[in-house]
Amino acid sequence: MSHTIPPPPPPPMCQNIPPPPPMFGGPGSPPPPPPLRARMAAKPSSKIPMPHSPMRLLNWTKLSAYNTKDTIFKQLDENRVADSLNFSEMESLFRKKEKSAETGSRIGTPKRESSNKMLNKIASLVDPRRAQNIGIFLTSTKKTPAEIATAIKEMDMSFLSPEILEQLLNVCPTSEEVQTIKEYMQSNDPEKLPLGPAEAYFYEVSSVLHLESRLKACLYKYQLPEKRDSILEALAMFQAACKEIDNSKKFQQILEIILAIGNFLNFGSNRGSAEGYRIDILVKMRDTKTVDNRSNLMQYFASIVEEKFPDLLDFAAQDLPSLITSSSKVTMTMAQTQTTLSEITKMTKETDKAVQDAVKLDTSGDDDFVKSMSEMMEESKKEILQMTTMMDDTLKMANNLITKFGEDSANFSLDNLVGLICQFWESFKDARKELEVHRIKIAREKKRELERQSSERKKKMERRESMSAWRGSIGVKLSTGNGLLDCALSDMRDGSFIRETIKTRKGRPTISRPNISEIFGRKDSRVQL
Repeated sequence: MSHTIPPPPPPPMCQNIPPPPPMFGGPGSPPPPPPLRARMAAKPSSKIPMPHSPMRLLNWTKLSAYNTKDTIFKQLDENRVADSLNFSEMESLFRKKEKSAETGSRIGTPKRESSNKMLNKIASLVDPRRAQNIGIFLTSTKKTPAEIATAIKEMDMSFLSPEILEQLLNVCPTSEEVQTIKEYMQSNDPEKLPLGPAEAYFYEVSSVLHLESRLKACLYKYQLPEKRDSILEALAMFQAACKEIDNSKKFQQILEIILAIGNFLNFGSNRGSAEGYRIDILVKMRDTKTVDNRSNLMQYFASIVEEKFPDLLDFAAQDLPSLITSSSKVTMTMAQTQTTLSEITKMTKETDKAVQDAVKLDTSGDDDFVKSMSEMMEESKKEILQMTTMMDDTLKMANNLITKFGEDSANFSLDNLVGLICQFWESFKDARKELEVHRIKIAREKKRELERQSSERKKKMERRESMSAWRGSIGVKLSTGNGLLDCALSDMRDGSFIRETIKTRKGRPTISRPNISEIFGRKDSRVQL
């Protein structure tokens, strides 16, 4: 008996065998070096490949290595995600669209293509959006970067207007941007790869020492006279207002009237028997309504002044003219005046420092900035001292006045006091207008009532005359011997009563027919024969 021998099992499959190495240029050959542009753009050991086509830019603001120190960016590694990205797909989606050769002018097409290639070959070292804004500014000035730098050095005020100076400050290069451009100029040939418009502007104006300080000093030269005049005008007005409030007898009498009214209204309460009150009650008088809610305490106060104290009607216009003027003419409050003075004091110190720095660097004595600003700074320091002294005097007067009204100068300012008095004056004038409107309304209602009463009297007289005429006709008929009831019925049938009434009323307004009670002059309408 034969036995079949089974075939041997298949050999086990090999596992964990690494894939063969990629083939670059042949067996064992090293990979080719990356192109020059890849070595310039990529970081060392970066897995980010170089695209084969020009790509659309992501307009972010690039941070330098110094600015990313101790930030989260130091913890990021682009190589960790590079293998997961499909750069070929990314390139097909975000590459720039190629322009056809037919676009542009029909004459000289080869030159246009050559020009476009030259325009693309410029050094772009500035943030694209910032570069765009600088390009717009340069186009608006119609000057080259070199001409702008020269105008700043020579203090050409015909060009350096306040508007231009503000724009120059907005596009003033930072120290980092200047350093980047200088490093580029030292390591590259500008003729082969020239600077872009923004980069060229930064390079030219960087030759102006203390550029930002000079621009601020020039702007300060324009702004100082206007701000100085505003401050002096405001301080003079506030000082006059303090004196007027302090010396006004009429305003004191106004406060006395309010004190009396308030103590009467608050009699028997915790608020009664007051010797004084917070000044803010002046603008709260309208909140106290009359019993019918049709009027308020301010209107009542105005009526009292009109009737009992007519000499106080124009108390603000007569005793507080500067206060009223300040509310409409002066554009700054006391707090704003203090802030403005602090700002120009700071600007004066910064400008003086810029001038002193320029003096140290101006060994030849030909710096136009030093010549233009030195004399002005001496005068400016005197003006700042004058305004500071005037401000101190005004604050002292204001604090004394605030204390006089029982307020705390730490929590209550001159602006609060002036504002309350001005609001009270406006509310007082509005109350008088409201009273006048109310008086006109009452006069019209009274006139209508008198006209109604006159019309009623006239109608009654006409009614009496009509009844007299009718009774006369009845008397005639009674004399003929007919009975009273028969005469009345006869008149009703033939209409003689109506004809007599119309004849009597000819030329007079129509009135209602008298009733039977009026005819007989009694309430009982029954007739006794």
